[in-house]
Amino acid sequence: MSIHRANYEYLLPSFENDDLTIATWLTGCDRKLRLERSFQIVNTITEQTVLRGHWLLICTALSTGKAVRLPQEFLQAYGGAVIASP
Repeated sequence: MSIHRANYEYLLPSFENDDLTIATWLTGCDRKLRLERSFQIVNTITEQTVLRGHWLLICTALSTGKAVRLPQEFLQAYGGAVIASP
């Protein structure tokens, strides 16, 4: 999988030794060659979101770098794991 597009929304600063929780989840799978993944970083003490992000991933052949269909193993593992993004 290659990151085709990445979006990051930095909402608040974070600092060394901050206690942060990082969550990630699949938000899309076209069952052909694309997956979408969202993530969020939350300051554990203040419970405020520090960052939100979203990736559009494309399945690529390592040998050529060209887009290819998602392998059956990926569809089985990820196809049913998609949840709505908050």
